[in-house]
Amino acid sequence: MINVRELTGEDTEEIASFLSTQTDSPTDALRHRLNWLLRNPALSPDIPFGIGAFRDTCLRGVMICVPHRFREGNITKTCVLSILFYADRDARGAGLRVFLKFRALASRYPLYVATANAVASRIWLGLGGTPVAGSDCEYVHICRILPIGQEALARAMRRSPSHPPAQVVDNPSLYSDNDHLRPLATPDEAVAIGAACAPEAGQYEIVRDVDFLRWKVYEAGEKAYAYRFGDSRCRCVFQHSRRGYRQQIACTEIEDLCGNLAACDVSDFLRSVRQAFSPDMIMFRGCSRFAGMEGLKQKFKKRGFASPTAWLMDPNRLLDGRFGYSPLAGE
Repeated sequence: MINVRELTGEDTEEIASFLSTQTDSPTDALRHRLNWLLRNPALSPDIPFGIGAFRDTCLRGVMICVPHRFREGNITKTCVLSILFYADRDARGAGLRVFLKFRALASRYPLYVATANAVASRIWLGLGGTPVAGSDCEYVHICRILPIGQEALARAMRRSPSHPPAQVVDNPSLYSDNDHLRPLATPDEAVAIGAACAPEAGQYEIVRDVDFLRWKVYEAGEKAYAYRFGDSRCRCVFQHSRRGYRQQIACTEIEDLCGNLAACDVSDFLRSVRQAFSPDMIMFRGCSRFAGMEGLKQKFKKRGFASPTAWLMDPNRLLDGRFGYSPLAGE
């Protein structure tokens, strides 16, 4: 018989061990990630750290709940992100029961996911979720063709990937000094730079205060950057990962771009990013507001996904239909 209950920070060892069996990731790395999640400044006592499905005393399914604060004008609301959703294949019904327990939070909080696969997408759709516009694609700018060509050849030969498709890596040491794209040493400096770079009004946007940037960006091994050139003044956050069947593609994702990036400066912006990080590929997600910046989008090629990756569940319209998704608010 499957029993479902809320999980707390005291369950991290059991959660890490279970997730290791599901992902083949080292238990130590998962434990480190869970402990990092426990430092989230938006944690609330009425939002569980996670939800677990147990058979007897054995954990057979899990989902971690990550609260984030969103603001529109003077109104702040908490949304809850679903991550690390796994269930044993032989634990029939465990995954659905975990999800239904999570869904019960929707009476008080908007719920969302940022990395849903086709199976998870069907669950979100069937239980009242709606896809976040644009989350069925990403935009890609190729900097080096060779590793991309190797991946295309491997896919044509139907070679199975030996690793997950994307692996996040800490990459700050690869930064190359750049006159236009300068690292911001502390979250306080990043917030000061961004004070005049408020996101577009009219939507609930992730709260980018000092505590959030310290935890989500700097503690995670990344930094914020100031881009200043021509008519452009903005603060940027990037994430670096490896993709491809043998992790041969160095990818730099634009996670956040707050401020003004003038169309006439886009070529210099991309040149500055290439100089700074030497990526094989620069990308941003179709559900980010960058997709509405025509001057930027024209430099990228659209790559479609089989199903949307980001979903929102807000049955009581707590956000009034104004959810401003940013990759910085995702996983």
